[in-house]
Amino acid sequence: MRIFIFLLGVLSVTLVYSQNVGISNTAITPDASAGFEVRFTDRGVLIPRVALTSTLDVVTIAAPATSLLVYNTATAGVSPNNVVPGFYYWDGSKWVKFFTGAQSDDWQLLGNAGTNPATNFLGTTDAVDLVFRTSNTEKMRVESGGNVGIGTTNPNYKLHIYGTSNNAADVYSQTDAGRIVKHWFVNGGRSWSVGQIGTTQAPNYSFHITDETAGLPRMVITTAGYVGIGTTNPSEDLHVADNVRIDGGIHDGASFGTDGQFLATYGSNVVWADPKCVDYPSGFESDLGVWSNVSGDDADWTRFTGTTGSVSTGPTAANEGSYYIYCETSAPRVAGDNFLLQTGVRTCDNPSIRFDYDMYFNAATDGTLSLEVSTDAGSTWASIWSMTGDQGNVWHDDQVVSLAAYANSFLELRFSFTMGSLGTSYQYDCALDDIVLSDINSIERLGDDVVQECWQLLGNSGTTTGTNFLGTIDAVELDFRTNNTVFMRLTTKGQIETYNTGQSVFIGEGAGESDDLTANLNVIIGRNAAYNSTTSQQNVVIGNAALYSGTTGNSNNVAIGYNAMTGTAAFTSSAGNVAVGSYSLRDINGGDYNVALGYSAMENTTTGSNNLGIGRFSLYENTSGEYNIGLGSYALYYNTTGVRNIAQGYQAMYNATTSNNYNVAVGDGSMHCTAAFTNSLHNIAIGYNSLYSISGGDYNISIGHESLILNNTGSNNIAIGDVTLSNNSSGYENIAIGSGALLGNTTGYNNIAIGEEALWNNSTGYNNVAIGYWACHGDANGVYNTGVGRYVLYQNQGNYNTGIGYAAGAGAGSPTYTYCSFLGYDADATGSYNNAMALGYNASVTASNRVRVGNTTITRIGGQVGWSTLSDGRVKENVTEDVTGIDFIMQLRPVTFNINKDKQDEIIGRPDSSEYAGKYNIENIRFSGFIAQEVEEAAAEVGYDFSGVKKPAHDNDLYGLTYSEFVVPLVKATQEQQEIIEDQNERIGNLEKEIEELKLLIENLTEQE
Repeated sequence: MRIFIFLLGVLSVTLVYSQNVGISNTAITPDASAGFEVRFTDRGVLIPRVALTSTLDVVTIAAPATSLLVYNTATAGVSPNNVVPGFYYWDGSKWVKFFTGAQSDDWQLLGNAGTNPATNFLGTTDAVDLVFRTSNTEKMRVESGGNVGIGTTNPNYKLHIYGTSNNAADVYSQTDAGRIVKHWFVNGGRSWSVGQIGTTQAPNYSFHITDETAGLPRMVITTAGYVGIGTTNPSEDLHVADNVRIDGGIHDGASFGTDGQFLATYGSNVVWADPKCVDYPSGFESDLGVWSNVSGDDADWTRFTGTTGSVSTGPTAANEGSYYIYCETSAPRVAGDNFLLQTGVRTCDNPSIRFDYDMYFNAATDGTLSLEVSTDAGSTWASIWSMTGDQGNVWHDDQVVSLAAYANSFLELRFSFTMGSLGTSYQYDCALDDIVLSDINSIERLGDDVVQECWQLLGNSGTTTGTNFLGTIDAVELDFRTNNTVFMRLTTKGQIETYNTGQSVFIGEGAGESDDLTANLNVIIGRNAAYNSTTSQQNVVIGNAALYSGTTGNSNNVAIGYNAMTGTAAFTSSAGNVAVGSYSLRDINGGDYNVALGYSAMENTTTGSNNLGIGRFSLYENTSGEYNIGLGSYALYYNTTGVRNIAQGYQAMYNATTSNNYNVAVGDGSMHCTAAFTNSLHNIAIGYNSLYSISGGDYNISIGHESLILNNTGSNNIAIGDVTLSNNSSGYENIAIGSGALLGNTTGYNNIAIGEEALWNNSTGYNNVAIGYWACHGDANGVYNTGVGRYVLYQNQGNYNTGIGYAAGAGAGSPTYTYCSFLGYDADATGSYNNAMALGYNASVTASNRVRVGNTTITRIGGQVGWSTLSDGRVKENVTEDVTGIDFIMQLRPVTFNINKDKQDEIIGRPDSSEYAGKYNIENIRFSGFIAQEVEEAAAEVGYDFSGVKKPAHDNDLYGLTYSEFVVPLVKATQEQQEIIEDQNERIGNLEKEIEELKLLIENLTEQE
């Protein structure tokens, strides 16, 4: 169980830090072409989030690698190196913003719609000339200084047209009856004319300017000299059919107006009106701008800087710049007093107003701030925005109010502040700042000394790099339209939004060519990308011909790269695939949820699903295999139908073809095989060339460099460590853990070797257990041996042995032990024995069928009770009473003596050169006993076959005595002595009786005397 847990830990770590990873909430087999697969149906991949400071930031991520991808969370930096939230990748010198879900902000080849005249532009934002070409040859240039050149690369004038023919600057327009707009020349002193028309059209014009769309003159000069603007039939010297703006010198009967105003009818009057509200910011830095206080109200708005007059009742500073305006509500102001701030008359195509406000009241006071509009010369006012009560003593930014309902109408605007209850103090104020009245449709500005400062439909020249741009200068979105429908928008957050009926994005020639423009929600970028897709939905396609043949039902795919997911024929219903790299998932035809990253990754996959292939040619031949992970070049290259395999590393599982399932191969060449192989199941190979030769083997675990490298059909083996089980071919159910463990095993089975070179030489042996460095190292064919400890059973060549402890049973000269046991450091035998046992440090058994307890230093062996010797009569045969007693005992010579330890070690051939405490303590003991040789001689003299003498088996063996055996002759001697005593007692009794009788006789004789 501990080994199993250990292996799980090793596998978990190895898989986490390997180059081939699959993640899912169920078991998956990653694609062979992918280094990493994440497979879920209800969650995504979270890219690392960082806070970049600019596009040149190399501090947040030090030394970023080229193509490193992050998600930036910060809005930071200064243009052009600023960053905003979104995906970025490092191109080697700077961070480049990646696709964020918004769409292209380009001017389209088929035109744009939804543009804002005040903000949209075509050109550069730095000091670089703008060049226009056809056939890759420059035809027009707009210099950064503002000059525009046509036919010249060095324009010297605001408009410089250069040509070598007389009609170099012709303007041609074919109208009815073949009438031609005449040409003009800038050079050569020639005059020019526009709209010269013959006499076939009535009225006859000598000059006209025609609207291209309507085909009608917009300005005409008749032969009578009348000038018409907005009418083709002028009846006065100057006949204008619409508003006229003249910057000065025009009187409306009341005044000359102010700069920039124009005369217009307003209600039943003719008044000076302000021009269309392109952009009128009022920051009050120098004056009230287009705003003015209204005479007749109760009090005026005050332009101010710093803290308001009443401390803590209003702003401490302007919200923008240095100045703002506010209502001073201190005495003598009373409840109901009204402050009005008003603009002049103006008209806008699509007006809006933005402003900041601060409105503070204490608990007992209140008031109302309103924005009002009038379209009837101030007769009536409608409130379009209001705020009542305390809003806190803080600025409230960017309050935007749409005036779209008043588009192209003459209108006046005013801010109205009405004081409410005063309470017990005057602790309240109302303030305004940064008021901007804008027309969000405007794309050109008219004013003093500025002519056509806009982007022209036929292009611009003479732009100033860093000054001219296409876009807005306020917080208003930029729209692009066709057919007056918004198809693209640049938001104030820098987002690019595209719009169509299908809510899809198409960029590139033929991109999404067949899309039916229903709600498909696709992003398609590249020439002929998703060319045949009609109703497929929610796909991201980037690259030439990517997803080319997909028609319907192909959803939620990501195809990036040349011919990625292109398909060899029309295909449908492939969903959830990710293909990044040229030819990745090229032949897809129904397969789902595959991830292929790399050149030709999973190129031949058709119906296979749930695969992960990362790396060049990973899972290249896969057709219908599923749940595979291939990480690394050529990983699972030939797999066609195998399922649930994980192969990470160069050519991992390279030759696996069919029916190889549930395998894990991590490391270059792991489970490679030298030829195509099939039907290998449930193997785990981690390490360079591990399980390299596999061909049919199952349930093997191989972890380490070239572990199980030659195994082909062996199954259920576990090899962990460098070259472990490296020679195994068909051996099965072996466990080898440690460098070189079971290295020589070929066909042996059921062996366990744990430790460097444990069971190193085993070839065909089986059912052995060796745990420890070089444990059971030399045995080639042994069986049923168990060794635990460094060098244990090191040179043993026999079977059925057990050794526990450092060098226990290590042997010398390749002994053949059989049924031997060795327990303890250096416990061993002096030769090749059977059924021998050595217990304890340096204990040395010297013959078969013996047990040696302890070494020659041992001074005592004992226990709680005495040693029991088996003595069951049921197993005893030839029982005779031939024990010699007193005669044998009387021959024995009891002596005392000391032991010479070194002499003893020398005789048994186990000299003890180590030094340790108490080594020679045994020599200090005065022993009592017999000398075995004398006991042997005494027994021989009395003809007694005494079993208590243990004769040496060989020259390196010692005599021994079994002192417990002396009990038997002693008992016999005691019995013999007891018989003598009893006989003597009887004789004494008889003598005593005779003596008594003699005494009586003597007494009688004495009395008779």
